[in-house]
Amino acid sequence: MAYYTEDDAVQKISDLDDLDFIHIHDINTDAPKAGIYRCSACQHEIAIAKGHNLPPDNSGGHPKHGSDNDDHYYYWSLIVKARHIHD
Repeated sequence: MAYYTEDDAVQKISDLDDLDFIHIHDINTDAPKAGIYRCSACQHEIAIAKGHNLPPDNSGGHPKHGSDNDDHYYYWSLIVKARHIHD
């Protein structure tokens, strides 16, 4: 869960208002937007810059999911998008 201190620093929107929140992103791929992403398997959240790698499990504090032979599908979802002047 993201926490904040300034009410005017955040704006709640509907998922339908911004398609960036509907898409899912594979592990070990580049983040298409800067913001906070949540893992579908463990709910671990990370803040990441646009173009940086969304980590696989067992990387950078992100726990390993299942065994090496586990074929479950895990992904990252954008939950908080950073707004930039040039977006």
